[in-house]
Amino acid sequence: MSGSIDSISTRGLAKDDPNHIHGEKSLVKRPKVDDSDRPKVGGDTGTPARLILAARSSVVKMKERNRRKRNKETCDRISHLPEPILRHIVSLLSTKDALRTSFLSKSWRNLWTCIPVLDFHEPNFYNEEIIRYFFELVKDRDYYKMWKWKKQFADLVDRSLLFHESQNIRELRIKFHCLDYYDLSTRADQWVRFALTNVPVIDLNFSGRCHDQDHCPEKLYQLPPCPYPSKLLKAMKLNFCLFKSSEHKSFPYLETVILTEVKLPDTSVQDLIAICPHLEFLHLKRCYLPEELTIHAPQSQLKHLWMDSCKSHTGYPVFEYHINIPSLLHFQFVGRLLDGLSLKNLSKLIDARLEFPQDVLFTNHGEMLCELLEDMDHARALTLSSWCLQALPIVEDLDGFRESLPSPLHNLKHLTLQTGLDNYGLVGLACLLRSSPNLEALSIDIGDSIDMNWDYIEEPEYLDIFDFDGENFWESQLLLFHCLTHHLKKVEINGFMGRNREIGLVKFLLKESLILKEMVITHVECFLVTLNFLKRKFLIARKLIALPRACPYAEIKFS
Repeated sequence: MSGSIDSISTRGLAKDDPNHIHGEKSLVKRPKVDDSDRPKVGGDTGTPARLILAARSSVVKMKERNRRKRNKETCDRISHLPEPILRHIVSLLSTKDALRTSFLSKSWRNLWTCIPVLDFHEPNFYNEEIIRYFFELVKDRDYYKMWKWKKQFADLVDRSLLFHESQNIRELRIKFHCLDYYDLSTRADQWVRFALTNVPVIDLNFSGRCHDQDHCPEKLYQLPPCPYPSKLLKAMKLNFCLFKSSEHKSFPYLETVILTEVKLPDTSVQDLIAICPHLEFLHLKRCYLPEELTIHAPQSQLKHLWMDSCKSHTGYPVFEYHINIPSLLHFQFVGRLLDGLSLKNLSKLIDARLEFPQDVLFTNHGEMLCELLEDMDHARALTLSSWCLQALPIVEDLDGFRESLPSPLHNLKHLTLQTGLDNYGLVGLACLLRSSPNLEALSIDIGDSIDMNWDYIEEPEYLDIFDFDGENFWESQLLLFHCLTHHLKKVEINGFMGRNREIGLVKFLLKESLILKEMVITHVECFLVTLNFLKRKFLIARKLIALPRACPYAEIKFS
């Protein structure tokens, strides 16, 4: 009976009772200890020390975790942005820096594969030390080391085009000096084919620098034919290569073509227009063309044609140009005029610019220029260089000088002229004003006169008729200027210096223009503005304001 009680009593005690001894079958009474003098770690609650320490440790750990989390969020908040925003950020970087972001973290590894513009400009991927060393290798003709570096660049382009999501590329630019001794032309062929079939806008430059040589270089990278033309390609820029249009099937949606220092053999220009049914803009800059260029494209949709400083394959100027493009709206020609420039069926022409940077004048150049202006009689805006004004008065039979064109320019509304206001230029200016009866705006850019070579004029004494007093030239004009009395509303003169010839021109225009509304005169710029310069400019302004005007409402703006 007593044993069972002992066992029950033992089971009925709480385990945390200080009077309970584990493992004892009997109940042992311990003397009570007064806790009033014992130190209490947990305050007045009497909580054991180990529980308090554990709680404190957990609190410290929690604070540390929160601190680390805050630091992580503070240091790399960009990585937690949505992926579309990260892609947009990477797209704003250069291609070189965008490729570098793939080493930041796993989340950044493939962001560069979606950037819309890839720009592989070879020198940008070399540091300055390599570039300096590279020029030394060029001087020493150490082609092996040059090839080694260029091969590394070619490998980079290969990998980038391989891993990039090609459907996201909007524009691809590659500038790579590709010559035979580098043995990398096959790599370039792959880039070109990739660009022609996958990219809407391409800019391919195979020249390490702008050569601008006198003759066509013998070694030119030849653009490979594209068997599967792209429906995406809309704009193409090529530099320093050989382009044979006949080897390409078609570019059905190509709208813009800009060729710089490109060799175009035989009929490549005409073939290019033919295989591009939607071509609207064609710019040929310093290209190498046949000695006689013919462009006959009656079915073309070409609207802009710019020809700038083109040469023949031998380095001499192109002898003849024959252009027949009825759809042409804007035409610009910069180059030497030798045997002729023929423009036919330009009934839609809006504006044209002719600039002949040459100092040679033949007897028949005046007649050729008259025929050319007659071909462009539909143009509403026309820009002519100083050479045109000097050549225009020369008549082929050397009997007097030309005072007006055989066919007036009835559609011309805005005429822009570059002239030095020498005697030949004055006669040419008067000739154009008489031949433009409906002219509404006149712009004159005053510059230096061309030191013309007159050795090719068969009768040198013919030039004596241009030996007159240029300062009083306009007062001696007897023939009427229809545009001045009926249509001219605005005159703009740039490069004004206040010389007597310039003052005489302004005086004549103000006196004869009956409905002139505004004349804007801009003084030539001065790098060092002095007090004497300002005084002289002030005196010129006073002289201009005092000039008589046929139209009382005409306003003079001088700056």
